[in-house]
Amino acid sequence: MYPTTVEHPQEIIALKRHGHSISGDIICTVGLDEGERYTVSGSIRNMILPLIYESQDRAKTDRGTITLKLVHNAERFSGKFAVYDTKRDSIGASDVMWFRSKEKLEKFLDGVIQRDKSVEEFRQREEDVEEARKEITSVADTPVTSTPLKDEDQQLEEVSS
Repeated sequence: MYPTTVEHPQEIIALKRHGHSISGDIICTVGLDEGERYTVSGSIRNMILPLIYESQDRAKTDRGTITLKLVHNAERFSGKFAVYDTKRDSIGASDVMWFRSKEKLEKFLDGVIQRDKSVEEFRQREEDVEEARKEITSVADTPVTSTPLKDEDQQLEEVSS
């Protein structure tokens, strides 16, 4: 999962370990690259897993690196994903997280979605407060017209007549 992107793309990752060596496949299941398949290889040492990935479709130039660290008591990997963007002819990077199970991913994703909703609600409240503040200040800036108060003698004369 890519937690800093809006669409939260997801993948199925199958890894095999032989000593320190790691190899496997990535299948994109949600997002712009849905259906794309990649091969990965690398090695793990001291809880750090640097990988190289390449598209299984030799007609495509999709490839890059993924560097991950085991975190949260080895519950998941967290790190960076670097990719060559052919359209922009540049290299970009993004945060990436790999979970040991779909259940843990879904639990985390539910939390991210709830956080996004809370942030949106907070922003809406801020906008409402700002709108109310503008109303109040515009009312305060409006000149007030009033009739002048009469002195006590004039008020008494009007009352007695």
